[in-house]
Amino acid sequence: MSVARAIRSDKKVTFVPLQKLSAPASDLPILVRVCRLWDAYSVKNNTELLSTDMVLIDEEGAYIHGIKGNLSHLFRNTIVEGGIYSINNFGVTENRNSFRVVGDSKIMIQMNATSIVRPAPAQVTDIPLHRFDFLDFDKVPMRLGKDYILTDVVGHVCGEGEVTDKKVYNNTLKSLMLELQELSGAKLRITLWGRSVADYITQKTAIPASVIVGVFTSNLVKEYMKRTTLSTTTATKVFLDVAIDEVAALKNKYSEEKTLKPLLVERAVVDQDTVLAGLNTIAEILAIASTDFKNGVTYYCHALIHNISNNNSWYYNSCGHCKGNSKFWCKKDSKLVDDAVPRYRLEAIVKDETEVTKFIIFDDEAEKLIGQSAISLYDMEEKLEDEETQGQLPALITNLIGQRFVFHVKLTEYNKTAYTQSFGANKVHKESIIGPMKNKETPHEASASATPSSPAIDNTPNKKMRLSENTDGAIGTA
Repeated sequence: MSVARAIRSDKKVTFVPLQKLSAPASDLPILVRVCRLWDAYSVKNNTELLSTDMVLIDEEGAYIHGIKGNLSHLFRNTIVEGGIYSINNFGVTENRNSFRVVGDSKIMIQMNATSIVRPAPAQVTDIPLHRFDFLDFDKVPMRLGKDYILTDVVGHVCGEGEVTDKKVYNNTLKSLMLELQELSGAKLRITLWGRSVADYITQKTAIPASVIVGVFTSNLVKEYMKRTTLSTTTATKVFLDVAIDEVAALKNKYSEEKTLKPLLVERAVVDQDTVLAGLNTIAEILAIASTDFKNGVTYYCHALIHNISNNNSWYYNSCGHCKGNSKFWCKKDSKLVDDAVPRYRLEAIVKDETEVTKFIIFDDEAEKLIGQSAISLYDMEEKLEDEETQGQLPALITNLIGQRFVFHVKLTEYNKTAYTQSFGANKVHKESIIGPMKNKETPHEASASATPSSPAIDNTPNKKMRLSENTDGAIGTA
């Protein structure tokens, strides 16, 4: 993107183009339009405002992600989406390493308590209303697993599911799946969450009996039922019927398609035949792990939870945004976070009639088994804990010991070199999925002298870790 001139003078005020900004700060103000504005809330408490973020654009067409940090109250009533402002006294920082809203920008601005925001004169109108980085549907799969950038798309809404309530961590969010169609005819599904659902429905109501064409910004690329899909984030903005060329072209092509088709949302169904066909004993899985297996291969295993190790605690502290395991300093987001969230990580010692090993059960699946989120269980334990129970596993977790489940486990590169094997359990099913068992007693349980041949696993619980703040920003455990 070329820069027509280095600076712009307007009534003796010199403005610097966004492309000319550099860290750590700018001595000159910028003249920008706020083309997107949104609030970011805590994962633990969806009423706790963490920051108000915005995307800025200037007359050169460049744009940048501006972050206001925890000073939202100083600016929230001053700035409105679509408004043009001069902004002075702000910091310039490097763009984040992941979940970039503005992917091609190396920097973003940081508002502070001394920042000055003034509405621009009414005659300043030569700054574009919008700027999006649309990705063609056929290129979306290329971003699967690559979280450095969020994805903008535009499409004709040709299918719509039903609004449902889904539990996400400790909150209940509205969810709605849509099917989008681009000019080529290619289709792509997107799941709206929370505020994005409300924004979509509100705007849709305002354009009845019309072709619905939407812009959906800042989405994550995911996979559902072996199909690439999009999922909205807290940074997502929904724009229906916005006045841009791409929307006009889609409305013209699909002008006769004014009726939304009901969207049938497939549900993952695991039937008995599928499980039985992929069922392996622990000994067989251990044997496969010693071969040159394909990374990511999965197997089902019917086993008993013999014990749950507390050596590494039953939870880990993570960034509330990305689930990264870094206490209050999130390596994945490259920033300090104020709301480290406890998430389950259960080290289940499992056995069957052939062997014993360790299956790691993470947050979502563990929550289904226990019936409580890790956050709520942590809070309960904090209130109840005394010296006698310190370091012990919560009763809701130890209740799993002695129960049998069908585990869907994945083998990774780790298993090719690990001295003591452990496997991640992607899903945990009730054992009824494989039908009635003729004899539930295993040889190991029938005889006290029967011992597995695998290396011994130390189950001695360690002292419970606590959520504690890293005041110096270092990575560490409590």
